[in-house]
Amino acid sequence: MRGRFCPGCGKSISKEQEFCSSCKPKKELSFKDMNLKFCLNCDKLKVENAWGKHISLESGITSLAKKKVKEKNYEVVSVDIPEIIRKPGISQTAEMIIRFDGEEYVLPVNIDVTTCPSCSKISDTYVEGTLQLRGVSQEVKDYVWDYVEKNNVKGVNVNKHSVVRGGEDFVFNSKRHMKRLAQLLKRRFGGEVKEAAQLFSHDRQTSKDIIRLNIVYREKKE
Repeated sequence: MRGRFCPGCGKSISKEQEFCSSCKPKKELSFKDMNLKFCLNCDKLKVENAWGKHISLESGITSLAKKKVKEKNYEVVSVDIPEIIRKPGISQTAEMIIRFDGEEYVLPVNIDVTTCPSCSKISDTYVEGTLQLRGVSQEVKDYVWDYVEKNNVKGVNVNKHSVVRGGEDFVFNSKRHMKRLAQLLKRRFGGEVKEAAQLFSHDRQTSKDIIRLNIVYREKKE
């Protein structure tokens, strides 16, 4: 019975083989461009279309590779990340080395330094509403400042604080947190909460009205 031979070198091979192990064609690695965004303030990463926290920049790159590399049976050899320059608009390149089918591949990863949506709201110019405290004790005022400090890591900020006749005004960058804080004040100290939405302007780019919220809190007096 006539045996089979490798078409590459002429060595004898089994009937299940097409080539010998030395001449077997290597598979090509298929992958898409790898790009991610890095927030210079809170270190969040935007992988694909979602911002989120990762253990490290390396873990974020590894997660990105799972989405961009078509083949799944590869091994990560190393991830070389440059020292990140925390300036908006900077682009840097990391290198991820992976091993696939006996070969090593270097995958470039583009890192764009920017600010995430949460951190962009910390800007002094970004406003969503005003919490107006009227006829309140010092304990209530301290509670407001404590809330802001505890939630600052979530992007909550008071962009302007004013002492006015009868109370104080706190200009917030988050309507959601401002409403939650007002309800916490009512639950803890009693009193009443009144809300009023106000049309501030119209965004021509998004064709949406910009609404600012005013909340008045009055403490319950004994």
